[in-house]
Amino acid sequence: MKPDRDRESEFRALRTTALLSGIGLTLALSIGIGVGLGYLLDQWWKTHGVAVIGGALLGIVAGFKQMLRIVGDASRAEEQADRSRRDQQRADREHRENKTVDRE
Repeated sequence: MKPDRDRESEFRALRTTALLSGIGLTLALSIGIGVGLGYLLDQWWKTHGVAVIGGALLGIVAGFKQMLRIVGDASRAEEQADRSRRDQQRADREHRENKTVDRE
């Protein structure tokens, strides 16, 4: 494998790792923001915790939606990288076979 492809492969792996490592933070922030807004609404409406629960539920839904989007993006990127790697291997193999045929 050529050094450029090694570097490109490492970059893709690092990018995927970075995307996936942010999932926990994304989920926690979504829930925290939902709870915080719910708390503010509870103070304003004097509903004693109802809006906090609603905000937490909305935060959980939003966090999971974002998590699924991130995982889907990472999965598509990996599939594209695999496809590109297979295409390059096929092209290299055909090139070697053509060189062998040309020598004969």
